[in-house]
Amino acid sequence: MSIEELGRPSLAETLKVLRMLRDTFGVRMNYDQIQLNGYKKIVQTGWRIVDVGAHDGRHTAEFLRLVGPTGYVHAFEPIPEKFIAIQALEAAHINLKTHNIALSDVIGEAEFFVVKGALEESGLRQRIYNNQEIANPIAITTSVKTLDAMADTIGKVDLLKIDVEGAELNVLNGANELIKKSRPIIYTEYGCGAYSSYGRNAEDLFLFFSDLKYVALDLFGNVIDSLSCWKSVCDYVYWDYIFVPNEKIDPSQNFWSIPTKLPGTLG
Repeated sequence: MSIEELGRPSLAETLKVLRMLRDTFGVRMNYDQIQLNGYKKIVQTGWRIVDVGAHDGRHTAEFLRLVGPTGYVHAFEPIPEKFIAIQALEAAHINLKTHNIALSDVIGEAEFFVVKGALEESGLRQRIYNNQEIANPIAITTSVKTLDAMADTIGKVDLLKIDVEGAELNVLNGANELIKKSRPIIYTEYGCGAYSSYGRNAEDLFLFFSDLKYVALDLFGNVIDSLSCWKSVCDYVYWDYIFVPNEKIDPSQNFWSIPTKLPGTLG
């Protein structure tokens, strides 16, 4: 399916504009900031959030600000030099718990590749790095757990954010029961350069969430409502997506036009 045949004009227009800006003018959107801005529209005071791949705590800090003192955040980061940053956040917030481990669908110890030249590309497997010449991946050993195994510690989850350089479905498979029970809104990165290292295909993420009765959206709130549509969008120009339980969204609307208090989100 071509972009023009997507059947959702707003989605097709978003993709064409972003691709034109990148290819014609060399303009690259700050998707990280767009994601951070999106949190402001949906995160509510008192929410419980899990940040998987917290890195230097930029998203963690925003979550803490938005949930307020009655909310709670769990932040996971296996890179030692980045974990120091979120430990500093923990010292200033009694409602933050940090975990210096990796998450996956298994429990034990594993090699973790710290990419010294691009720490944000570190992960449980070596991947196609954006700049192979400076990557310099160094293997360390880290503890690995599943979110389901930590269910008693974590409790109910309102929002789950995942940025794990290709291991997204491993983390999700290890959180299957938590997702079924809590029905959180889920933000996740998913790009071919990373997920292919785990033997995944573009459609795998969409099918995982379809089975759980979740709706796929891009960061601009456009609904991606079919597998053929997803295949056209995935890896086309961006790699960040939102997945929302069917019962918390009207798929006929743009996500950001929905009232902030999503039905069934709390409780």
